[in-house]
Amino acid sequence: MVAQYRRAFDQHGDPMQIDGEDNRRTLLLRIGTYNVISARNNRLQEALRSMESCRLDLGILTETKLTGVHTKESFGYNVFASHAASAFQGGVALFYRSDTGKNWSLEGIKAYGPNVVRAILVSGAQRWLIVGAYIPPSETCGTTLGHISTAANSSDHKLILLGDLNVDLEKIINNRHAATAGTVASLGVTDILLSFRQRKWRGRHTWRKFQDGAYRHSRLDYILAENRDDFVTLCTVTPRLFTSDHLLVRGDLLLGTPQTHAGYEKSRSRYPPRIPQALSHIHYRLCRRPTHRK
Repeated sequence: MVAQYRRAFDQHGDPMQIDGEDNRRTLLLRIGTYNVISARNNRLQEALRSMESCRLDLGILTETKLTGVHTKESFGYNVFASHAASAFQGGVALFYRSDTGKNWSLEGIKAYGPNVVRAILVSGAQRWLIVGAYIPPSETCGTTLGHISTAANSSDHKLILLGDLNVDLEKIINNRHAATAGTVASLGVTDILLSFRQRKWRGRHTWRKFQDGAYRHSRLDYILAENRDDFVTLCTVTPRLFTSDHLLVRGDLLLGTPQTHAGYEKSRSRYPPRIPQALSHIHYRLCRRPTHRK
């Protein structure tokens, strides 16, 4: 089944329409993670414009440094951002298309601390728990790792962890790196970029900086998942229309059929989730209980 959809890409790696029964139906969801260094001022809109040019449907922006009011809709995306600890470090933002299409939707969006967000991706009968994270390089207390674990264990759905961990998981050199690698291993996710062939000239690094007369490279940004077969492609890309010392890590996720998701949406509209009212009735009766005078 996966092999059938591998042919559904043009020469630029963008999804094409599939001939036959599923023609004119998008069966792939493009997700990604990108460190924007800062999303303050107008850089958030510029980053969203760049993500739109890369045709992303859903993604995580890291190191946003947003501490107050921010753009919540731009270039066809909705934005949910955490409250960064300061205007100089941290922060993540989840962005997703305002028109989610006919075969997927996003639910349960929530922030865990200043550097972790999570959401549940629904496509018919399939569910994924999307967790986006940014771990500051100076953090040694493990607070963000705790938030990642809490978010990842908030649901039993298949986990996709993406973001900037500021650790090369293949080069463990200190205790902080070991703690991060241990947390990743405990969640049962792996670096699926290693399962896909990359262009030789690009390599697998996601960060590059010119320092001391030479370029330094490292792998800091990841899309980690439980099931490699859920993805059709995964690669690193240099986004246009934006400047950062990081690369965009981009992958195409195989979704369910529009028919199955239409059935899910119909059941949601017919039987919407309701908050139990038992506690409210008890509280109401206690408030209405007559008082007895002595």
